[in-house]
Amino acid sequence: MNERKQQAIVWDDDAKHVGDITLYPVQMRMYTEWQRCKHALLVRQSTLPVKYVFMPYLAALHAADCDYGSSLIGSLIQALALAMRIHVGCFSVYVSRDDRTKLEFILCRSIVNKSEIKIDSANFPAIRRAIVEQNGESIPDEGDNPELVETEAYINEANSRKNRIEYDINTLVSSVAYHCNIRKKEIAEWSIREFVETKNAIDRGINYIICGIAEKIPMFKWTKGNPCPSWCFDPVKEGSAALESMSAFASRTGINSAQ
Repeated sequence: MNERKQQAIVWDDDAKHVGDITLYPVQMRMYTEWQRCKHALLVRQSTLPVKYVFMPYLAALHAADCDYGSSLIGSLIQALALAMRIHVGCFSVYVSRDDRTKLEFILCRSIVNKSEIKIDSANFPAIRRAIVEQNGESIPDEGDNPELVETEAYINEANSRKNRIEYDINTLVSSVAYHCNIRKKEIAEWSIREFVETKNAIDRGINYIICGIAEKIPMFKWTKGNPCPSWCFDPVKEGSAALESMSAFASRTGINSAQ
């Protein structure tokens, strides 16, 4: 991400315009709804069956819904409704008359200004990118080895089960409000991105203190260096040991993944 774009994301919490579509940051009062539907924007196509990998993103989600009875397009429409601040009932899905597994477009009929907004495979990539960036997420890198991505996800899920933590939106918001010395109600107007970044800053500060104390213990030494060397900056990410990009794999082995 270039520096100008990064600066814009840091300070800009206003609506974004993609063509004639206005997108707003999702507020914390809709946090639970966002968590339920955001996965539809973050699907890694390279982990889907081969027939969907080279389809446009929208077409791939719809085809997968038809073949497997999933609800990816339904979740996607919920995410669009949150970002556009339009009731989910204003969205309709149009498919090909000849083949119902082929998505033509998603149509949004705005009740307020009586307008119609068409979302299709041509304009959706920019819409997807804008919504994801506005709300503190990132689009998966399709160059990562899909099998190893799934393996890492499985390992992370197994580790999270060992911790036996009960995740609850009320305790999450209350904890952030406590550290910010504000009322929990005030956070409702925050954008989700602001909330996530604030929570990460709190985590970083606490981890910095803990790691600093641990370093002062005699005979104690980090095997790979202090994992939290700064209270205001994240350490440089070395990348997961479980991940290798397709290009790196091809370069190392001489095997073309497209074969």
